[in-house]
Amino acid sequence: MIDRATRLAAGAAGHALAWGLGTVARLRRGKPLHPRGEISRAVLEVTDPVPGAGAFLGSRGSHAGLGRRATAMGLPAPLPDIDGLALRLVVDEREADLLLASTGTGRWTQHLLVPHRSGALVPLTTLFPFETGAGRVVLGLFPTTGDAGSLAYDVRVSIASGRWRPLGHLTLEPMPAEDQPDLRFDPIRNTPPGLATHPVIVRLRDPAYVAARRRS
Repeated sequence: MIDRATRLAAGAAGHALAWGLGTVARLRRGKPLHPRGEISRAVLEVTDPVPGAGAFLGSRGSHAGLGRRATAMGLPAPLPDIDGLALRLVVDEREADLLLASTGTGRWTQHLLVPHRSGALVPLTTLFPFETGAGRVVLGLFPTTGDAGSLAYDVRVSIASGRWRPLGHLTLEPMPAEDQPDLRFDPIRNTPPGLATHPVIVRLRDPAYVAARRRS
């Protein structure tokens, strides 16, 4: 349970963020965040499940879907920007969305956004933790290879801000431009099974996503 003051503060912050994104969208006349991106075919293999973490993280399996790589503001090189990857996977026969961004990888810095030069392959995390039966977890992607548009990541999890432990692997394979669909991701409503978003984070993030979708 969260107290009334916390709910109100999170809601106010969420609406302020939504207002800011709406202003950016009006100035751009388009998407306020991740304005340009490339869609890839994605496969996430869970090889080292987390006991008690639910259907997605807690069991071995292969989950296919799509991924969209984009920078947050779409700034031209060599200006630094926040790298991002949105994943839409099929888990238990339903769509599941994950959003990851370039952050630090330490105990506290995994919750802080970190800009990088355009095109750099850097670690990405979910930034905010998910609630699971195994505790609060943050997912992280650590790049291993990348060539000709194909990318591979080690997938790891940090439980209760602890050390990263192996979870599996993610591969991204490029798609022809004409085959790339126009995707709209919703990590609040399409949370993978077994993961839950804390109510404070929902109140903070949801108005911003609504505002972003309205302008996209």
